[in-house]
Amino acid sequence: MTIDDGQYLDWIERFDSLDVEERSAAREFSAALAWRPTIDVVMPVHDAPEAFLAEAIASVREQIYDNWSLCIIDDGSTQPYVRRLLEAATRDDDRIRVRYLDTNVGIARATNASLSLGTGDFVAFVDHDGVLSSHGLLMVAHRLNTAPDTNLIYTDFDFITEAGRRTTPFFKPDYDHEFLLGLNVVSLLTVYRRSLLDALGGLREGFPGSEDYDLALRERGASCYAPQRSMTDADDAVTARLRGRTALITGATGFIGSRLVQQLAAAQVKLRVLCRDTSSAAPGAEAIQGDIRDDGVWRRALPGCDLVFHLAAQTSFRASELDPAGDYRVNAEATWRMLATCRELGVSPTIVLAGSESQVGRPPSLPLDGTEADRPISFYDLHKLVAEQSVEFFSRRAFVRGTTLRLPSVYGVGALERAPDCGVLNRMIRSALSGETLRIYGEGDRLRDYLHVEDAARAFVHAAAAIEQCSGQHFVVGSGERHTVADAVRLIADAVGRETGRVPPSTHVDAPADEPEIARHSFAVDPARFRQATGWAATVSLAEGIASTVRHLRQRASAP
Repeated sequence: MTIDDGQYLDWIERFDSLDVEERSAAREFSAALAWRPTIDVVMPVHDAPEAFLAEAIASVREQIYDNWSLCIIDDGSTQPYVRRLLEAATRDDDRIRVRYLDTNVGIARATNASLSLGTGDFVAFVDHDGVLSSHGLLMVAHRLNTAPDTNLIYTDFDFITEAGRRTTPFFKPDYDHEFLLGLNVVSLLTVYRRSLLDALGGLREGFPGSEDYDLALRERGASCYAPQRSMTDADDAVTARLRGRTALITGATGFIGSRLVQQLAAAQVKLRVLCRDTSSAAPGAEAIQGDIRDDGVWRRALPGCDLVFHLAAQTSFRASELDPAGDYRVNAEATWRMLATCRELGVSPTIVLAGSESQVGRPPSLPLDGTEADRPISFYDLHKLVAEQSVEFFSRRAFVRGTTLRLPSVYGVGALERAPDCGVLNRMIRSALSGETLRIYGEGDRLRDYLHVEDAARAFVHAAAAIEQCSGQHFVVGSGERHTVADAVRLIADAVGRETGRVPPSTHVDAPADEPEIARHSFAVDPARFRQATGWAATVSLAEGIASTVRHLRQRASAP
Protein backbone atom coordinates (compact mmCIF):
# COMPACT_ATOMS: atom_id res chain seq x y z
CA MET A 1 0.00 0.00 0.00
CA THR A 2 1.31 3.42 -0.95
CA ILE A 3 1.14 6.16 1.66
CA ASP A 4 1.04 9.69 0.29
CA ASP A 5 3.08 12.44 1.94
CA GLY A 6 0.01 14.07 3.45
CA GLN A 7 -0.99 10.88 5.21
CA TYR A 8 2.55 10.25 6.36
CA LEU A 9 3.05 13.74 7.75
CA ASP A 10 -0.18 13.32 9.68
CA TRP A 11 1.09 9.98 11.02
CA ILE A 12 4.37 11.63 12.08
CA GLU A 13 2.51 14.38 13.90
CA ARG A 14 0.32 11.91 15.77
CA PHE A 15 2.73 9.09 16.53
CA ASP A 16 6.35 10.11 15.96
CA SER A 17 6.70 13.60 17.41
CA LEU A 18 7.65 14.54 20.95
CA ASP A 19 6.66 17.80 22.57
CA VAL A 20 8.60 19.35 25.46
CA GLU A 21 6.70 17.46 28.16
CA GLU A 22 6.97 14.13 26.33
CA ARG A 23 10.69 14.64 25.79
CA SER A 24 11.15 15.34 29.50
CA ALA A 25 9.16 12.24 30.40
CA ALA A 26 11.23 10.20 27.96
CA ARG A 27 14.44 11.36 29.67
CA GLU A 28 13.05 10.30 33.05
CA PHE A 29 12.01 6.96 31.58
CA SER A 30 15.49 6.50 30.13
CA ALA A 31 17.17 7.25 33.45
CA ALA A 32 14.91 4.75 35.23
CA LEU A 33 15.63 1.77 32.96
CA ALA A 34 16.75 -1.21 35.03
CA TRP A 35 19.42 -2.09 32.46
CA ARG A 36 21.23 0.60 30.50
CA PRO A 37 23.43 -1.24 27.99
CA THR A 38 26.13 0.69 26.15
CA ILE A 39 25.31 0.99 22.45
CA ASP A 40 28.25 1.67 20.13
CA VAL A 41 27.01 3.67 17.13
CA VAL A 42 29.29 2.75 14.23
CA MET A 43 29.61 5.33 11.43
CA PRO A 44 32.12 4.89 8.58
CA VAL A 45 32.67 8.21 6.80
CA HIS A 46 33.98 8.98 3.33
CA ASP A 47 33.53 12.48 1.87
CA ALA A 48 29.93 12.80 3.03
CA PRO A 49 28.29 16.13 2.15
CA GLU A 50 29.17 18.55 4.94
CA ALA A 51 25.63 19.40 5.99
CA PHE A 52 24.56 15.74 5.96
CA LEU A 53 27.54 14.62 8.04
CA ALA A 54 27.00 17.40 10.57
CA GLU A 55 23.33 16.45 10.90
CA ALA A 56 24.14 12.76 11.27
CA ILE A 57 26.56 13.43 14.14
CA ALA A 58 24.14 15.87 15.76
CA SER A 59 21.32 13.30 15.66
CA VAL A 60 23.44 10.89 17.71
CA ARG A 61 24.44 13.57 20.21
CA GLU A 62 20.77 14.53 20.66
CA GLN A 63 19.66 11.04 21.66
CA ILE A 64 17.43 10.94 24.74
CA TYR A 65 19.12 7.69 25.76
CA ASP A 66 22.62 8.82 26.66
CA ASN A 67 24.57 5.60 27.25
CA TRP A 68 26.15 5.42 23.79
CA SER A 69 29.47 5.93 22.09
CA LEU A 70 29.89 7.15 18.51
CA CYS A 71 32.66 5.24 16.73
CA ILE A 72 33.71 6.96 13.49
CA ILE A 73 36.23 5.74 10.95
CA ASP A 74 37.24 8.33 8.39
CA ASP A 75 37.80 6.11 5.36
CA GLY A 76 40.41 8.23 3.59
CA SER A 77 38.23 11.30 3.00
CA THR A 78 39.72 13.94 0.69
CA GLN A 79 37.47 16.86 1.66
CA PRO A 80 39.12 19.06 4.35
CA TYR A 81 35.81 19.85 6.06
CA VAL A 82 35.45 16.18 7.09
CA ARG A 83 38.43 16.26 9.46
CA ARG A 84 37.38 19.69 10.73
CA LEU A 85 33.90 18.40 11.61
CA LEU A 86 35.19 15.23 13.23
CA GLU A 87 37.83 17.01 15.31
CA ALA A 88 35.23 19.49 16.55
CA ALA A 89 32.90 16.62 17.47
CA THR A 90 35.55 14.84 19.56
CA ARG A 91 36.38 18.08 21.38
CA ASP A 92 32.72 18.66 22.24
CA ASP A 93 31.79 15.15 23.41
CA ASP A 94 34.11 12.54 24.88
CA ARG A 95 31.71 9.76 23.85
CA ILE A 96 32.77 10.37 20.23
CA ARG A 97 35.84 8.45 19.06
CA VAL A 98 37.44 8.91 15.66
CA ARG A 99 40.16 7.07 13.77
CA TYR A 100 41.57 8.31 10.46
CA LEU A 101 42.64 5.98 7.64
CA ASP A 102 45.19 7.19 5.11
CA THR A 103 43.48 5.50 2.16
CA ASN A 104 39.96 4.47 1.25
CA VAL A 105 39.56 0.78 2.12
CA GLY A 106 35.84 0.37 1.48
CA ILE A 107 32.75 0.10 3.61
CA ALA A 108 33.32 -3.44 4.91
CA ARG A 109 36.88 -2.94 6.16
CA ALA A 110 36.14 0.56 7.46
CA THR A 111 33.10 -0.64 9.41
CA ASN A 112 35.02 -3.55 10.91
CA ALA A 113 37.80 -1.17 11.92
CA SER A 114 35.32 1.08 13.68
CA LEU A 115 34.13 -1.83 15.82
CA SER A 116 37.45 -1.77 17.66
CA LEU A 117 36.75 1.78 18.87
CA GLY A 118 33.96 0.68 21.19
CA THR A 119 33.42 -1.89 23.92
CA GLY A 120 29.62 -1.86 24.25
CA ASP A 121 27.53 -5.03 24.24
CA PHE A 122 25.50 -3.77 21.27
CA VAL A 123 26.45 -2.14 17.96
CA ALA A 124 24.21 0.15 15.90
CA PHE A 125 25.03 0.75 12.23
CA VAL A 126 24.41 4.31 10.99
CA ASP A 127 25.26 5.82 7.59
CA HIS A 128 27.31 9.02 7.40
CA ASP A 129 24.27 10.77 5.93
CA GLY A 130 21.66 9.12 8.16
CA VAL A 131 19.60 10.84 10.86
CA LEU A 132 18.38 9.08 13.99
CA SER A 133 15.10 10.01 15.66
CA SER A 134 15.87 11.48 19.07
CA HIS A 135 14.13 8.56 20.79
CA GLY A 136 15.64 5.89 18.52
CA LEU A 137 18.24 4.47 20.89
CA LEU A 138 15.82 4.79 23.81
CA MET A 139 13.41 2.44 22.04
CA VAL A 140 16.28 0.04 21.42
CA ALA A 141 17.30 0.10 25.09
CA HIS A 142 13.70 -0.32 26.19
CA ARG A 143 13.29 -3.35 23.94
CA LEU A 144 16.46 -4.88 25.33
CA ASN A 145 15.08 -4.45 28.84
CA THR A 146 11.87 -6.28 27.95
CA ALA A 147 13.58 -8.90 25.77
CA PRO A 148 17.20 -9.08 26.98
CA ASP A 149 18.04 -12.17 24.90
CA THR A 150 17.46 -10.29 21.65
CA ASN A 151 20.44 -10.41 19.28
CA LEU A 152 19.21 -8.24 16.42
CA ILE A 153 16.89 -5.25 16.28
CA TYR A 154 15.81 -3.57 13.08
CA THR A 155 13.57 -0.57 12.66
CA ASP A 156 11.37 1.28 10.20
CA PHE A 157 12.87 4.17 8.23
CA ASP A 158 12.02 6.89 5.75
CA PHE A 159 13.80 9.37 3.48
CA ILE A 160 14.42 13.10 3.93
CA THR A 161 14.21 15.44 0.96
CA GLU A 162 16.70 18.28 0.42
CA ALA A 163 14.03 20.58 1.83
CA GLY A 164 14.01 18.55 5.05
CA ARG A 165 10.64 16.84 4.43
CA ARG A 166 10.22 13.23 5.55
CA THR A 167 8.79 10.97 2.85
CA THR A 168 8.52 7.40 1.51
CA PRO A 169 8.36 5.42 4.77
CA PHE A 170 9.31 1.76 4.91
CA PHE A 171 7.20 0.08 7.62
CA LYS A 172 8.80 -3.31 8.06
CA PRO A 173 7.23 -6.72 8.76
CA ASP A 174 8.08 -9.15 11.54
CA TYR A 175 11.26 -11.14 11.07
CA ASP A 176 10.91 -13.99 8.56
CA HIS A 177 14.09 -15.51 7.16
CA GLU A 178 12.34 -16.83 4.05
CA PHE A 179 11.02 -13.33 3.32
CA LEU A 180 14.48 -11.91 3.98
CA LEU A 181 15.85 -14.05 1.16
CA GLY A 182 13.94 -11.87 -1.28
CA LEU A 183 14.09 -8.43 0.36
CA ASN A 184 16.52 -6.75 2.73
CA VAL A 185 14.38 -5.56 5.62
CA VAL A 186 17.27 -5.61 8.13
CA SER A 187 18.72 -2.15 7.53
CA LEU A 188 18.59 1.44 8.72
CA LEU A 189 18.67 1.39 11.81
CA THR A 190 20.10 -2.04 12.66
CA VAL A 191 21.46 -3.04 16.06
CA TYR A 192 23.40 -6.26 16.64
CA ARG A 193 24.63 -7.90 19.81
CA ARG A 194 28.42 -7.53 19.64
CA SER A 195 29.05 -11.20 20.42
CA LEU A 196 26.90 -12.14 17.40
CA LEU A 197 28.89 -9.79 15.19
CA ASP A 198 32.11 -11.32 16.46
CA ALA A 199 30.79 -14.81 15.73
CA LEU A 200 29.81 -13.78 12.19
CA GLY A 201 33.17 -12.13 11.55
CA GLY A 202 31.72 -8.68 10.92
CA LEU A 203 31.09 -7.40 7.40
CA ARG A 204 32.55 -9.21 4.40
CA GLU A 205 34.17 -7.65 1.37
CA GLY A 206 32.92 -8.48 -2.10
CA PHE A 207 29.32 -7.34 -1.67
CA PRO A 208 29.48 -3.61 -2.59
CA GLY A 209 26.32 -1.83 -1.49
CA SER A 210 24.91 -5.00 0.09
CA GLU A 211 27.29 -5.63 2.97
CA ASP A 212 24.48 -5.28 5.54
CA TYR A 213 22.27 -7.66 3.54
CA ASP A 214 25.00 -10.29 3.43
CA LEU A 215 25.47 -9.93 7.19
CA ALA A 216 21.74 -10.38 7.82
CA LEU A 217 21.57 -13.47 5.60
CA ARG A 218 24.46 -15.02 7.52
CA GLU A 219 22.76 -14.25 10.81
CA ARG A 220 19.88 -16.76 10.27
CA GLY A 221 19.34 -18.11 13.81
CA ALA A 222 19.42 -14.87 15.80
CA SER A 223 16.63 -13.80 18.13
CA CYS A 224 15.22 -10.76 16.34
CA TYR A 225 12.76 -8.01 17.06
CA ALA A 226 10.70 -5.83 14.75
CA PRO A 227 8.04 -3.42 16.05
CA GLN A 228 4.31 -4.18 16.44
CA ARG A 229 3.91 -7.86 17.17
CA SER A 230 1.74 -10.27 19.09
CA MET A 231 2.32 -14.02 18.61
CA THR A 232 5.42 -13.81 16.44
CA ASP A 233 7.91 -15.87 14.54
CA ALA A 234 10.07 -15.73 17.66
CA ASP A 235 7.31 -17.76 19.39
CA ASP A 236 7.25 -20.53 16.77
CA ALA A 237 9.53 -22.85 18.72
CA VAL A 238 7.27 -22.40 21.74
CA THR A 239 3.97 -23.08 19.98
CA ALA A 240 5.48 -26.04 18.11
CA ARG A 241 5.72 -27.89 21.45
CA LEU A 242 1.95 -27.57 21.92
CA ARG A 243 0.80 -28.18 18.35
CA GLY A 244 -1.70 -31.02 18.04
CA ARG A 245 -2.35 -31.27 21.78
CA THR A 246 -5.78 -30.89 23.37
CA ALA A 247 -6.24 -27.93 25.71
CA LEU A 248 -9.09 -27.30 28.13
CA ILE A 249 -9.68 -23.60 28.82
CA THR A 250 -11.89 -22.35 31.63
CA GLY A 251 -12.85 -18.71 31.51
CA ALA A 252 -12.51 -18.95 27.72
CA THR A 253 -15.08 -16.20 27.15
CA GLY A 254 -13.31 -13.78 29.50
CA PHE A 255 -10.95 -11.00 28.51
CA ILE A 256 -7.67 -12.92 28.74
CA GLY A 257 -9.24 -16.32 28.04
CA SER A 258 -10.77 -15.23 24.75
CA ARG A 259 -7.40 -13.95 23.54
CA LEU A 260 -5.68 -17.12 24.73
CA VAL A 261 -8.17 -19.17 22.72
CA GLN A 262 -7.23 -17.21 19.59
CA GLN A 263 -3.51 -17.75 20.16
CA LEU A 264 -3.92 -21.48 20.82
CA ALA A 265 -6.10 -21.88 17.73
CA ALA A 266 -3.41 -20.15 15.64
CA ALA A 267 -0.89 -22.61 17.11
CA GLN A 268 -3.07 -25.55 15.93
CA VAL A 269 -3.96 -26.67 19.44
CA LYS A 270 -7.21 -28.65 19.74
CA LEU A 271 -9.58 -26.57 21.84
CA ARG A 272 -12.04 -27.68 24.52
CA VAL A 273 -13.77 -24.92 26.46
CA LEU A 274 -15.70 -25.21 29.71
CA CYS A 275 -18.40 -22.56 29.97
CA ARG A 276 -21.84 -21.99 31.36
CA ASP A 277 -23.18 -20.75 28.00
CA THR A 278 -21.99 -22.81 25.03
CA SER A 279 -23.47 -20.31 22.55
CA SER A 280 -20.52 -18.01 23.28
CA ALA A 281 -17.87 -20.69 22.71
CA ALA A 282 -15.21 -20.04 20.09
CA PRO A 283 -15.91 -21.47 16.62
CA GLY A 284 -14.26 -24.85 16.16
CA ALA A 285 -13.88 -25.50 19.89
CA GLU A 286 -15.45 -28.45 21.65
CA ALA A 287 -17.80 -26.82 24.17
CA ILE A 288 -18.67 -28.43 27.51
CA GLN A 289 -21.46 -26.73 29.41
CA GLY A 290 -21.28 -26.63 33.17
CA ASP A 291 -20.03 -24.99 36.36
CA ILE A 292 -16.46 -25.35 37.62
CA ARG A 293 -17.83 -25.99 41.11
CA ASP A 294 -19.40 -29.27 39.92
CA ASP A 295 -17.33 -32.48 40.16
CA GLY A 296 -19.33 -34.03 37.35
CA VAL A 297 -18.30 -31.28 34.95
CA TRP A 298 -14.62 -31.97 35.57
CA ARG A 299 -15.17 -35.70 35.00
CA ARG A 300 -16.56 -34.86 31.55
CA ALA A 301 -14.03 -32.18 30.70
CA LEU A 302 -10.66 -33.60 31.79
CA PRO A 303 -10.33 -36.98 30.01
CA GLY A 304 -8.15 -36.67 26.92
CA CYS A 305 -6.79 -33.23 27.84
CA ASP A 306 -3.06 -32.62 27.65
CA LEU A 307 -3.26 -29.02 28.88
CA VAL A 308 -5.55 -27.10 31.24
CA PHE A 309 -5.57 -23.32 31.32
CA HIS A 310 -7.63 -22.47 34.40
CA LEU A 311 -8.67 -18.82 34.16
CA ALA A 312 -12.27 -18.95 35.41
CA ALA A 313 -12.54 -16.97 38.63
CA GLN A 314 -14.47 -14.46 40.69
CA THR A 315 -12.32 -11.34 40.21
CA SER A 316 -13.91 -8.67 42.42
CA PHE A 317 -12.25 -7.75 45.71
CA ARG A 318 -15.50 -6.18 46.93
CA ALA A 319 -17.54 -9.28 46.07
CA SER A 320 -15.09 -11.47 47.96
CA GLU A 321 -15.57 -9.35 51.08
CA LEU A 322 -19.38 -9.41 50.77
CA ASP A 323 -19.52 -13.18 50.19
CA PRO A 324 -16.31 -14.88 51.34
CA ALA A 325 -17.84 -18.34 51.21
CA GLY A 326 -19.01 -17.86 47.64
CA ASP A 327 -15.60 -16.54 46.64
CA TYR A 328 -13.95 -19.58 48.26
CA ARG A 329 -16.14 -22.00 46.31
CA VAL A 330 -15.18 -20.40 42.97
CA ASN A 331 -11.55 -19.40 43.53
CA ALA A 332 -10.28 -22.19 45.78
CA GLU A 333 -12.63 -25.15 46.04
CA ALA A 334 -13.22 -25.40 42.27
CA THR A 335 -9.46 -25.70 41.70
CA TRP A 336 -9.27 -28.41 44.34
CA ARG A 337 -12.13 -30.28 42.65
CA MET A 338 -10.27 -30.12 39.33
CA LEU A 339 -7.08 -31.48 40.90
CA ALA A 340 -8.87 -34.18 42.87
CA THR A 341 -10.64 -35.30 39.70
CA CYS A 342 -7.30 -35.58 37.90
CA ARG A 343 -6.09 -37.90 40.67
CA GLU A 344 -9.35 -39.86 40.69
CA LEU A 345 -9.28 -40.42 36.91
CA GLY A 346 -5.54 -41.03 36.72
CA VAL A 347 -4.98 -38.20 34.23
CA SER A 348 -1.94 -35.92 34.53
CA PRO A 349 -2.34 -32.79 32.41
CA THR A 350 -0.19 -29.70 32.37
CA ILE A 351 -2.05 -27.03 34.35
CA VAL A 352 -1.50 -23.28 34.19
CA LEU A 353 -3.51 -21.35 36.78
CA ALA A 354 -4.24 -17.62 36.69
CA GLY A 355 -3.22 -15.89 39.91
CA SER A 356 -2.73 -12.30 41.04
CA GLU A 357 0.25 -10.19 42.07
CA SER A 358 -1.81 -9.03 45.07
CA GLN A 359 -1.69 -12.50 46.68
CA VAL A 360 1.50 -11.39 48.43
CA GLY A 361 -0.47 -8.90 50.53
CA ARG A 362 1.29 -5.68 51.51
CA PRO A 363 4.43 -5.72 49.34
CA PRO A 364 7.47 -5.95 51.62
CA SER A 365 9.57 -4.25 48.95
CA LEU A 366 9.47 -3.46 45.25
CA PRO A 367 9.74 -4.86 42.72
CA LEU A 368 8.16 -8.20 43.58
CA ASP A 369 10.04 -11.16 42.14
CA GLY A 370 7.86 -14.01 43.39
CA THR A 371 10.13 -15.14 46.21
CA GLU A 372 8.48 -13.01 48.93
CA ALA A 373 6.55 -14.51 51.85
CA ASP A 374 2.79 -14.33 51.21
CA ARG A 375 0.56 -12.58 53.75
CA PRO A 376 -2.76 -12.00 51.94
CA ILE A 377 -5.01 -9.28 53.33
CA SER A 378 -8.19 -9.95 51.34
CA PHE A 379 -10.44 -13.01 51.05
CA TYR A 380 -9.89 -12.90 47.30
CA ASP A 381 -6.11 -13.20 47.64
CA LEU A 382 -6.36 -15.80 50.39
CA HIS A 383 -8.51 -18.03 48.21
CA LYS A 384 -6.31 -17.56 45.14
CA LEU A 385 -3.32 -18.51 47.29
CA VAL A 386 -5.13 -21.68 48.45
CA ALA A 387 -5.70 -22.61 44.80
CA GLU A 388 -2.08 -21.90 43.92
CA GLN A 389 -0.72 -23.96 46.78
CA SER A 390 -3.07 -26.80 45.86
CA VAL A 391 -1.61 -26.84 42.34
CA GLU A 392 1.91 -26.84 43.76
CA PHE A 393 1.07 -29.65 46.19
CA PHE A 394 -0.45 -31.88 43.49
CA SER A 395 2.56 -31.14 41.29
CA ARG A 396 5.02 -32.14 44.00
CA ARG A 397 3.07 -35.39 44.43
CA ALA A 398 3.36 -35.91 40.64
CA PHE A 399 -0.41 -36.14 40.11
CA VAL A 400 -0.18 -33.24 37.63
CA ARG A 401 2.39 -30.79 36.34
CA GLY A 402 1.23 -27.30 37.22
CA THR A 403 2.23 -23.70 37.70
CA THR A 404 0.58 -20.40 38.60
CA LEU A 405 1.09 -17.04 36.91
CA ARG A 406 0.49 -14.07 39.19
CA LEU A 407 -0.74 -11.32 36.90
CA PRO A 408 -0.77 -7.52 37.36
CA SER A 409 -3.42 -5.20 35.87
CA VAL A 410 -4.20 -6.38 32.35
CA TYR A 411 -5.57 -4.14 29.60
CA GLY A 412 -5.71 -3.87 25.83
CA VAL A 413 -7.52 -5.01 22.74
CA GLY A 414 -8.96 -8.46 23.22
CA ALA A 415 -11.87 -10.38 21.85
CA LEU A 416 -14.10 -9.15 24.69
CA GLU A 417 -13.05 -5.71 25.93
CA ARG A 418 -16.22 -5.45 28.00
CA ALA A 419 -15.60 -8.66 29.92
CA PRO A 420 -15.70 -8.11 33.71
CA ASP A 421 -11.98 -8.86 33.98
CA CYS A 422 -10.90 -6.42 31.25
CA GLY A 423 -9.13 -4.17 33.75
CA VAL A 424 -9.31 -0.63 35.02
CA LEU A 425 -7.38 0.91 32.10
CA ASN A 426 -9.93 -0.25 29.55
CA ARG A 427 -12.72 1.23 31.64
CA MET A 428 -10.81 4.52 31.91
CA ILE A 429 -10.17 4.60 28.16
CA ARG A 430 -13.84 4.02 27.44
CA SER A 431 -14.76 6.82 29.85
CA ALA A 432 -12.23 9.18 28.24
CA LEU A 433 -13.60 8.45 24.76
CA SER A 434 -17.07 9.25 26.08
CA GLY A 435 -15.84 12.67 27.20
CA GLU A 436 -16.05 11.90 30.90
CA THR A 437 -13.63 13.39 33.42
CA LEU A 438 -10.92 10.95 34.47
CA ARG A 439 -10.71 10.61 38.22
CA ILE A 440 -7.37 10.08 39.97
CA TYR A 441 -7.45 8.96 43.59
CA GLY A 442 -5.23 11.12 45.78
CA GLU A 443 -1.96 12.19 44.18
CA GLY A 444 -2.07 9.30 41.73
CA ASP A 445 1.40 8.25 42.85
CA ARG A 446 0.67 4.56 43.45
CA LEU A 447 2.85 2.37 41.26
CA ARG A 448 1.40 -0.21 38.91
CA ASP A 449 2.63 -2.71 36.33
CA TYR A 450 0.20 -2.72 33.40
CA LEU A 451 0.39 -5.78 31.13
CA HIS A 452 -1.12 -5.89 27.66
CA VAL A 453 -3.62 -8.71 27.13
CA GLU A 454 -1.62 -10.01 24.16
CA ASP A 455 1.46 -10.45 26.36
CA ALA A 456 -0.64 -11.94 29.18
CA ALA A 457 -2.06 -14.62 26.87
CA ARG A 458 1.42 -15.32 25.46
CA ALA A 459 2.66 -15.90 29.01
CA PHE A 460 0.20 -18.78 29.49
CA VAL A 461 1.34 -20.36 26.22
CA HIS A 462 5.01 -20.05 27.22
CA ALA A 463 4.37 -21.47 30.69
CA ALA A 464 2.65 -24.56 29.27
CA ALA A 465 5.43 -25.09 26.73
CA ALA A 466 8.11 -24.86 29.46
CA ILE A 467 6.28 -26.80 32.17
CA GLU A 468 9.39 -28.85 32.97
CA GLN A 469 11.02 -25.65 34.23
CA CYS A 470 7.84 -24.25 35.83
CA SER A 471 6.02 -27.16 37.49
CA GLY A 472 5.47 -26.83 41.22
CA GLN A 473 6.26 -23.11 41.23
CA HIS A 474 4.51 -19.77 40.90
CA PHE A 475 5.80 -16.76 38.97
CA VAL A 476 5.06 -13.06 38.91
CA VAL A 477 4.43 -11.93 35.35
CA GLY A 478 4.44 -8.34 34.14
CA SER A 479 5.95 -5.82 31.78
CA GLY A 480 8.67 -4.98 34.29
CA GLU A 481 7.82 -1.30 33.85
CA ARG A 482 6.77 0.93 36.74
CA HIS A 483 4.10 3.54 36.10
CA THR A 484 2.13 5.67 38.50
CA VAL A 485 -1.64 5.81 38.08
CA ALA A 486 -1.21 9.47 37.13
CA ASP A 487 1.23 8.42 34.37
CA ALA A 488 -1.37 6.03 32.96
CA VAL A 489 -4.07 8.69 33.04
CA ARG A 490 -1.79 11.12 31.21
CA LEU A 491 -1.03 8.54 28.52
CA ILE A 492 -4.74 7.84 28.11
CA ALA A 493 -5.57 11.55 27.86
CA ASP A 494 -2.79 12.14 25.33
CA ALA A 495 -3.83 9.16 23.20
CA VAL A 496 -7.50 10.16 23.24
CA GLY A 497 -6.51 13.74 22.40
CA ARG A 498 -4.48 12.61 19.39
CA GLU A 499 -7.29 10.36 18.22
CA THR A 500 -10.24 12.70 18.72
CA GLY A 501 -8.73 16.18 18.86
CA ARG A 502 -10.20 16.59 22.35
CA VAL A 503 -8.12 15.94 25.46
CA PRO A 504 -10.36 14.61 28.24
CA PRO A 505 -10.15 16.44 31.57
CA SER A 506 -8.88 14.77 34.72
CA THR A 507 -9.29 15.56 38.39
CA HIS A 508 -7.82 14.38 41.68
CA VAL A 509 -10.38 13.11 44.19
CA ASP A 510 -10.33 11.32 47.53
CA ALA A 511 -10.48 7.55 47.30
CA PRO A 512 -13.89 6.11 48.21
CA ALA A 513 -14.33 4.90 51.77
CA ASP A 514 -14.93 1.33 50.61
CA GLU A 515 -11.78 1.13 48.48
CA PRO A 516 -10.21 -2.30 49.09
CA GLU A 517 -7.14 -2.04 51.28
CA ILE A 518 -5.01 -3.94 48.77
CA ALA A 519 -5.67 -1.23 46.16
CA ARG A 520 -4.00 1.38 48.38
CA HIS A 521 -0.56 -0.21 47.94
CA SER A 522 1.93 0.16 45.12
CA PHE A 523 2.80 -2.87 43.02
CA ALA A 524 5.71 -3.39 40.63
CA VAL A 525 7.13 -6.70 39.46
CA ASP A 526 10.36 -8.12 38.16
CA PRO A 527 9.49 -10.99 35.78
CA ALA A 528 13.11 -12.15 35.42
CA ARG A 529 12.47 -15.59 36.97
CA PHE A 530 9.68 -16.31 34.53
CA ARG A 531 11.72 -15.00 31.61
CA GLN A 532 14.62 -17.24 32.54
CA ALA A 533 12.35 -20.27 32.88
CA THR A 534 10.35 -19.78 29.67
CA GLY A 535 12.01 -17.18 27.42
CA TRP A 536 8.86 -15.03 27.60
CA ALA A 537 9.09 -11.25 27.68
CA ALA A 538 6.49 -8.52 27.29
CA THR A 539 6.53 -6.91 23.85
CA VAL A 540 3.99 -4.08 24.16
CA SER A 541 4.93 -0.89 26.02
CA LEU A 542 2.26 0.97 27.96
CA ALA A 543 2.27 3.94 25.58
CA GLU A 544 1.96 1.63 22.54
CA GLY A 545 -0.72 -0.46 24.17
CA ILE A 546 -2.85 2.46 25.30
CA ALA A 547 -2.62 4.12 21.88
CA SER A 548 -3.72 0.96 20.06
CA THR A 549 -6.52 0.33 22.57
CA VAL A 550 -7.81 3.88 22.17
CA ARG A 551 -7.85 3.53 18.37
CA HIS A 552 -9.61 0.17 18.52
CA LEU A 553 -12.27 1.15 21.04
CA ARG A 554 -13.00 4.36 19.17
CA GLN A 555 -13.35 2.50 15.87
CA ARG A 556 -15.60 -0.09 17.49
CA ALA A 557 -17.78 2.60 19.06
CA SER A 558 -18.24 4.37 15.72
CA ALA A 559 -18.88 1.18 13.72
CA PRO A 560 -22.43 0.87 12.35
